[in-house]
Amino acid sequence: MSKKVLYLILCCSLYSAGIAQRVSNEVWVSTGVKIPINKSLAMGVDLTQRYGTYGLETIFPQVSVRYKVNKWFKPSIDYRLIGRRDFDAPMVFSQRINGNLQFNWSKDRLSAGLRARYQYSIASFGGNADAEFDQAFRLKPSLSYDLPDFPLSPTLSTDWFYSLNHESRGTNRLRHSLSFDVDIDGPHSVDFGIMIDQWVNDIPRWRFMYNVGYAYAFKSKQKSKAKARNLRDL
Repeated sequence: MSKKVLYLILCCSLYSAGIAQRVSNEVWVSTGVKIPINKSLAMGVDLTQRYGTYGLETIFPQVSVRYKVNKWFKPSIDYRLIGRRDFDAPMVFSQRINGNLQFNWSKDRLSAGLRARYQYSIASFGGNADAEFDQAFRLKPSLSYDLPDFPLSPTLSTDWFYSLNHESRGTNRLRHSLSFDVDIDGPHSVDFGIMIDQWVNDIPRWRFMYNVGYAYAFKSKQKSKAKARNLRDL
């Protein structure tokens, strides 16, 4: 084998190792319920667990309150308690508050959405707020299509993170998602998909997330049936 071939193999191996250090994988599992309070107001409770190389790496229960102004505008607020750990270190906890403005539009089988979110993290219980984007503005457009005579409805979205921290102000992450809602009659909802986190700072890296979620919507007194399209629609 020539020296040029050996050199090429060595370069490819080093490049692959470098890429592997900047790419990680996670599995997200979410469960939740939607509880209607009245015709316009609803509460959601859900739990998300994120598993990585070292097992359970992040867990957060969340409580949400959503108000339906009309069919195209729904503001909401979330409270989230976050437990997370790096590698095999003990888990530390922080809190987060999200303020959301959700806009929806639909025509026949096509649906479009836009979520604007302001999020703020609070260090607590010996933990640390997420220094990378503990205070951030996020914008998430989405596009869904209800396929005829097919049990899955695909949704494409991109979540844009804009950090408001003085040290790292600016766009620092993009989260691309392809998810599928399973068409199930009744109050049950199941969705699954894949997400790709793309960091856009000085050292680009990626994270692949495979997610599955289940939600149950309690019946409203004002309506004969209720359904949670997915956990993030609570």
